[in-house]
Amino acid sequence: MGDASSVRGAAEGGDAVLHLAAVVAERPPAVTFERVNVEGTRNVVAEAERAHVPRLVHVSSLGADRGASAYHRSKRMGEEIARSFSRAWLVGRGAGQPTPAAAALVRRALSACGEAPPRPRPRWRRWPRA
Repeated sequence: MGDASSVRGAAEGGDAVLHLAAVVAERPPAVTFERVNVEGTRNVVAEAERAHVPRLVHVSSLGADRGASAYHRSKRMGEEIARSFSRAWLVGRGAGQPTPAAAALVRRALSACGEAPPRPRPRWRRWPRA
């Protein structure tokens, strides 16, 4: 995600972009909070803009608004980037691993961003390890 070309085309034809990806521990130089949580979010938002996707949901982290760690600062910056999206957006905060309840929350969030329930078009990609 830290490279804009890695997400190019990923939002094409989608009804919404759901951005959940982040790192909670750094492995420099390739995996850093700045590269993934900030630049990665910037690249995802730019791709959503380029593809004219009508909705963006960005899932951040509990404590992003007040945490003092480098991780929390990077998540706060990611939220600011997500809020710059020119169409409907939602920034939510969660904790821990995805669960069925979290998936239901995401579906409700996506629906709340638009007038009709979204038709997700998942695009799975195996990201290379750094």
